[in-house]
This record gives sequence, C-alpha cells and structure tokens, in this order.
Amino acid sequence: MRLPSLSVRLHDLVFRLPATPVLRLPQVAKIRMFRLRGVEEWVLIASIFGYLAICVAVYFGYVRSWIEGDSIVRIGADSDRYWAAAKAVGELDSDKLVSLTGNFLGPVAIAYLFRDGIFVMVFNILLFGLALKIAASIPNLYKVRFACLMLLNAELLPSITTLNKEIIALFASVLAAKYLTSVRPTKLLLFWMFLFAFLARWEQAFVLALFFLQRLCFRRRPKAAVWLLIAAITLAYPIAFKLLGVSSSLFDAILANGGLITSLNQIQENFGFPLVLAPKILMNLAGRLASLGDYISGSFLANGLDDPQQQLFQPLGCLAYMIVFAWAFWKGRYRMDRPLILLATLTLIITAATPFIQPRYVYGPYTLVCLELCLPRVRRSDGAYLRQPDRLELSK
Repeated sequence: MRLPSLSVRLHDLVFRLPATPVLRLPQVAKIRMFRLRGVEEWVLIASIFGYLAICVAVYFGYVRSWIEGDSIVRIGADSDRYWAAAKAVGELDSDKLVSLTGNFLGPVAIAYLFRDGIFVMVFNILLFGLALKIAASIPNLYKVRFACLMLLNAELLPSITTLNKEIIALFASVLAAKYLTSVRPTKLLLFWMFLFAFLARWEQAFVLALFFLQRLCFRRRPKAAVWLLIAAITLAYPIAFKLLGVSSSLFDAILANGGLITSLNQIQENFGFPLVLAPKILMNLAGRLASLGDYISGSFLANGLDDPQQQLFQPLGCLAYMIVFAWAFWKGRYRMDRPLILLATLTLIITAATPFIQPRYVYGPYTLVCLELCLPRVRRSDGAYLRQPDRLELSK
C-alpha cells in the first residue's frame, strides 16, 4: 500500500514560532452604588461621604470617650448595656439574651465579634452601604429619594456610630422589601431576612412570621388580618396579665410621670386595646415631641446637652417619622393592600401593645414606608401582591 507523501518545509520547522498568547482578564463589573446620571450621582455620593465623615468625627469626639467611661455625653440609647452584656457573655444566661423584655442577641454578637467601638462603626457603615445597594436593586425604586430619606432621619447617626439594634432593623427591613419585590425570591434571601430581623428584635421576626401567615389565610383581605390581630391582642393582653398575676400598675414606677401612657395601659388591661391603639401609635411616632412645651420653653436643656440621644436625635427622628407617615397618608400611599405598608402596620400594632413608649421600634416601619414612597404608584385590580408585577398596573 502506498503511503501519502508528506511535504514539510524546513523553514516551517525552524523559523515558524508559535503565536504569542494573549492574556485576557475576566471582565469586572463596574461597582456603582446607584445607577444615576449627571449631577444627581455626584451630589448623592458627596452627601453620603460627607455624612459618614460627620459620623466618624462624632465617634472620635464623643462616642469613644463615652464607651471608655471618660464622658457622660450619651449618643447611643442602650449601647452601654450591650457592651456590658458582651463583656459578661460567658456569665450571661442564654435566656437573658432573648426574652420577652429584651433582645440583646444581635448587639452582643456584634460586640463580641469586633471587640472595639471603631470596628463596630465600620461594620455599621458597611451594613448601611449594603442596605443602600440592595435597595437600589429593587426594580423602579427611586434610589435618590430613598437615600435622602435615610440620611435626613437623625436616628441614623447614632445607628452608625454606636452599638445598637436600629441599623440591624433597617437592614432587615430592606431585605424584607427586596424579598417582597422579587419576582423569584430565593430561600436564601428569606433566611437572611428572618435572621437579621431576629438579631434586631424577636418582635420583628414575629411580625414577619405573622405577615407570611396572613398571606396564606387572608391573601386578598389584608384589612381582615389587621382587625384579627387587634382582636387577638385585645383578648390575649388582659388574660395573660391575669394568668401571670401581673398588673399594669407594676410599670408605674418605671413610667414615673408617665401621665397618659399609664392611663392607656389601664384601659388596655381591661380589654380596651382598640380604644388605645391609635393614641399609643401616635405616641410612639411622636416620642418626646409629645411634650412640646419642654422644647418651646427650652427646659429640655436645663442640664445642658448631656444626653443627645434623648434631647436631640430621638426628637428629630420622631419628627422624620411623623413627616414621612403624614406624607404617605396625604399621597394616598398608606394602603393595606400594599405589602410594605401592611408589614409596617402590623409592626406598629405589635409595638403599641407594649406598656412602654418605644420610638426606636418605629425605625423599621419608617424604613418600609420610605421604600413604599420611593416605588412607583400602582393600583391593584385583583388583590395581587407586589411580588406579581404582571398583575400590577402603573397609575398614570
């Protein structure tokens, strides 16, 4: 058999070198916090970095010396209790970390992990930045407005500079909004949402569980779910107090000069929760602003500005609460058929059931209402939820 001839030129063997390999780096996506254009982008970025610079200055000027015990000027609300609990974490019973009267788990875990206030502040900044990034990924969300509403709430400054629950509650609320606005939400997102809600407050995780439960039972009747929750608290609150042998007068010593809140607690103890619900929600929204005379007369500065948390940040934060909630009502955006509004409402109802005024508990609902105000106006024709955009129609 004849083999085919091979013709190979010496020139090809000796002088033909292999092609020089081309190094191709993988394409890296541009990291941009918000997809904006023009002046808006630069103004927003400058505002965020300027705000963070103020936070750093406040930390080194006041917070650090307060943590070390060299100053009495208090920026954070319960930060000292969280640091003390973190130092005694080996001696602290697990049931004291999460109980009916408090939840130290999230702040104590952060303090135990980072050990130093500066690292806690860095963690808070990263968590806030991640919250903005996640919010920016929500379809059709007006990112600039949401970022501004967050920056304009005075409670954000102590939330970033101190060990606290509010920054965790903000992050959990953004995760909840992301889950509810996702066409195909993942189980991993659901897990992180519940985890951070529980780390913030067990009540926030409980409200989330109630929210998803009512979606199964009252999907097209959210108002029925709200009324059922009010009825359940109306019956359960006094019965629980009687079974435990506890009277609302027990809190009178804690609520010294409480005035109206003590009277409302007595009415609530006698199956009057529907009567006191609206006043207690308003008191949680207003906080110390309910005592407006103290600010008009200037008596709130009688001892100087030694407690900025109570004298400055909380009242200004409550002012932001009232403006945003009033804006939502005025624009007709506070509707129970909106998932974010319904979740915020359930949280406000659960918070109103407690015998104390807790303005900081409104920070999560405030975030949800801000997110709702930054979404396009929609109308529903068949009771569909926000997670089903094919059934939603933008209002003109």
